[in-house]
Amino acid sequence: MKTLNVILKQLSEEDYRDFYNSLQESSADKSSQLLKLAREHNYSDAEAIQILDVNPSAFYTLKFRLKQKIQEFVLQRLDIPQLELIKQVNNLPHLMYTQPREIALAVLKKLEKDLQGYDLPFELMRVYRAFKHLYFHTSDYYTYSQKYNQYLAYTLAIDKAEDLVAEFSKTYSEYLLTRESIAVEKMVTIKGELENVSRMYNSHRLYIYKSIVAIFFQLFVAPHYPHTALDSDETIEEILMKVDAIFDQYPNDPYYVHLEIIFNYLRFEYYRHYGILQKAHQYFEEINLQFWHLIIHLSTFVYAPQFLISKVHYYQQLDNAAALYEENHPEDFQEKIQHVPDVSAIIIIKRYLAISCYHVKEYREAIRYLHQLRNEVSLKKYTVIDIEIKLFLALLYCLENELELYKQIYSTLKRQAKTVSEDFGEIINSFLKLTAVSISGQASHREAKLLHALYRFNELNQGPRRILDFIKTDREFIKLLMQPKVNPSNSNVDM
Repeated sequence: MKTLNVILKQLSEEDYRDFYNSLQESSADKSSQLLKLAREHNYSDAEAIQILDVNPSAFYTLKFRLKQKIQEFVLQRLDIPQLELIKQVNNLPHLMYTQPREIALAVLKKLEKDLQGYDLPFELMRVYRAFKHLYFHTSDYYTYSQKYNQYLAYTLAIDKAEDLVAEFSKTYSEYLLTRESIAVEKMVTIKGELENVSRMYNSHRLYIYKSIVAIFFQLFVAPHYPHTALDSDETIEEILMKVDAIFDQYPNDPYYVHLEIIFNYLRFEYYRHYGILQKAHQYFEEINLQFWHLIIHLSTFVYAPQFLISKVHYYQQLDNAAALYEENHPEDFQEKIQHVPDVSAIIIIKRYLAISCYHVKEYREAIRYLHQLRNEVSLKKYTVIDIEIKLFLALLYCLENELELYKQIYSTLKRQAKTVSEDFGEIINSFLKLTAVSISGQASHREAKLLHALYRFNELNQGPRRILDFIKTDREFIKLLMQPKVNPSNSNVDM
């Protein structure tokens, strides 16, 4: 509720009344009730849910839609300070060439002060260029030339920082699919460059960009590569508190209005990572609702498909993995995925859908999603994800008693295991051993063999190249593999 409270309290009393009345006229009773709670009180989400008498999912949907309505209302009014400032900057030529010099300088000084408050470097650069023009024949020309150069450099720094954040997200997607150490080195380099750029200027905008990468890196890269986890002056908690303060100070910033969801996503990941599930849940509902917005519109700031991977782990932590399938709406995925430009995101989405099916034993549906993926996207250059998808298919064929398809993919994986590093090849072979014992008709010591193969797989499947982590490889998994198979005479696999 905190963000909603801040937004609403920025509205004038007249705007608030008009907006409230518009909700009443459209019979949006729950929305108008929530609006009143957020404007006049400081209730937490849990308290608001109780007062409104709705379930958490309905509440977060209601809150998200209310935010959208507020944004539309505000844009219609066009009463945003930055927009007015930008309009004035765009009118600088008219100001300089038609107004007396003294009036032009007075307006420029006011613009300078206001633009500094909102940290709008591109517009400030144009203001200082105008100052240079007006002070050309005075000693102040040099001063404003320096300021112009300073903000020109700062504008380029902002541009570079945005490019670095986008490059980090792209590099992480490559790492996720290949687990290559060169991608890790590149992410370390990008993170270092971003920190260097941020140190050059006392800029809250640069701090925000740096923080996105710093938190994501600490959660998803550093744990697997401890040597990259250099000592930081700030903990994740401290970074998030500072980011909150920046967002509170600039509630109408046109960028921060959208970037706030990224930090709520990072909060979910942070609390889930450290097993603080009650706090993770506070952010999960909002992110789950806005996932497509994240992945389609904000992918250059953060690698949003990671949320689907984490969502699986989160539901497993809650011991409720079956709920994944219940939440999915295939037609929604089919429509939205068309707007996803990133190939790696499509891979992760299809993988997620197959995993959701696996957890409710809808194996044929899972197979269909994986076949779609392999037909639509070439996975050859993404070694690790290619092998993981094939191993997943081998397991599904095994569980569905699709012996011929199993034999084909088994042979392919045995050959592929010889082309990768020795340790990764052992992981592949150990999982194939599990499936081969399972599909084999030989009943003698079958459970003991499965337990031995499972122990070996779990022992090997550690570190950066860990795969199939959505499968809970425990006693229940052994029971699943022990289910009756096809006729023994037809199920021999060369192990």
